[in-house]
Amino acid sequence: MNEILAACRRWTGSVFCAIGGDPTRPTHPKKLSHRGGLYHSAWLASIALAILNVGCDSGGVDPASLRPNTVIIGVKDKDALLPDSTCADFLVFSSWTVSSFGSDLDSERRLARSWETSADGRVRTWYLRDDVRWHDGETLTAHDVKFTFDLLSNPDVYWFRFEEVTAVDDYTVRVSASRHDYASDIVIYPKHLLDHLDPEDFWQWDFWTYPVGSGPYRFVRYAPERFFELEANPEYFAGKPRIERLQVKFIGGAGVSEALAGNVDILYFLQPDLMAALKQDGRFGIYHWVAPGFLGLYLNHKHPLFSDPRVRRAIALAIDRPAILEAIGLSRDLPLTDVLTTPRQFLRRRLPPPLPYDPEAARRLLEQAGWIDQDGDGVREKGGTRARFSLYPRGEGRGIMIQNYLERVGLAVEIGPSPSNSRGQLESGDFDALVAVVQNWDPWFTRFCGEDSVVGYRNPRVAKALSQALSTSNLDTVDAIYVEIQEEIARDMPLILLQPFTVTHAIHRRIKGLNPILRRDPLELMDELWIEPE
Repeated sequence: MNEILAACRRWTGSVFCAIGGDPTRPTHPKKLSHRGGLYHSAWLASIALAILNVGCDSGGVDPASLRPNTVIIGVKDKDALLPDSTCADFLVFSSWTVSSFGSDLDSERRLARSWETSADGRVRTWYLRDDVRWHDGETLTAHDVKFTFDLLSNPDVYWFRFEEVTAVDDYTVRVSASRHDYASDIVIYPKHLLDHLDPEDFWQWDFWTYPVGSGPYRFVRYAPERFFELEANPEYFAGKPRIERLQVKFIGGAGVSEALAGNVDILYFLQPDLMAALKQDGRFGIYHWVAPGFLGLYLNHKHPLFSDPRVRRAIALAIDRPAILEAIGLSRDLPLTDVLTTPRQFLRRRLPPPLPYDPEAARRLLEQAGWIDQDGDGVREKGGTRARFSLYPRGEGRGIMIQNYLERVGLAVEIGPSPSNSRGQLESGDFDALVAVVQNWDPWFTRFCGEDSVVGYRNPRVAKALSQALSTSNLDTVDAIYVEIQEEIARDMPLILLQPFTVTHAIHRRIKGLNPILRRDPLELMDELWIEPE
């Protein structure tokens, strides 16, 4: 596949051809201004697919049919079992609870069979199941839970911060914390195997290459730089999974070619602009997980262009967001807004409507802000400064469309590489404009909109409200706080919300038990799925 795509590039002189690449990997900065590039890329992809299908048809046998009891999951690399990499850790380790992403953010009970919350919402008492065993036969207890919570609040390990965690007895844990959205994110680690290790080396522990968990699948073997192999756990407390064997395969950026060749059954975190080939392949279904949160265009307010809210508003008006959704393979009807929302407001679709696509209104606002194209070269100026900035777009297709929309209203955009660590770049404030995930209920977001904003955004009322929202676990109170500041956010436009945070997966049709819109990440659902031969 890579050779075919290389030939596409040589033949056409195109600077990019979407299928087969990995848009999260850094690339060389480039100025890509040709309009229609995204559609040109899709055309090249269809040629590559047609060539590839000739080879596939000649074989006549889908390789997946030769592994009737095994599912192969394609992930980027061996860090898949680490926190926040993928949800592969839910395969090996048991989760505390799992959010069902219903309209009220209900949680399904897993290790925690029930819980009580104090009147002020700051203390929760959790009651554990007493029938859970580690894969080595040891019993999972509240002491493992306390160990895990303490570990994840270590600054060398993770960002959770608990005021106090107490193992009341072997199956009761009391947790004091200012916020409680931690519950669905946590899997529990074995204290008896890890408490002698140095937390400072957490991300490099050898344990991650031969893990011992208590989840639905247990470790079989690790083939360095190739895959993990897992088998169904017959002693899993929720019952032995119906899929006997899993292989978590490290495929780097070769996801689409691996899927088309029949080498993976689940292509995890598929970039939307890479869906065309798999949509045409009848073996795969495309599944979307629309989670609370957005991809946003973060603007550095210290840049002379972005210090004026009229300019930021003009940028929102100049970008046709539904058209970008459609171009990258998503629905134009996904929920959009211009304001910060809580997860519950998002799931209930209580979202103020976004600004429309209106380039004429954008031009008027830019002129009111003093940015005028005085020399007729298509780029506006103000006080000798040209309206030019660098954009890190999280995918070239999206970047080119944003670039084209903004060039039409007189703003010059230079596309930079997709950062390998967008969160780190956001926290440092070292960017002009950057597309990254927006989760405004996450404490790190205050680095952008809080009192000490690294990008120079200043609104004391918004900063105070965000801080108050983080300090309470009463969802009604949090909703009310956000409603109070939404009008100011819409006026200030500190960032542009481009699209809901949508994770797309390609999954072989022989795997059953899924709906087109996933209520959870598919790796969290593996113990509920099964295989039916095609």
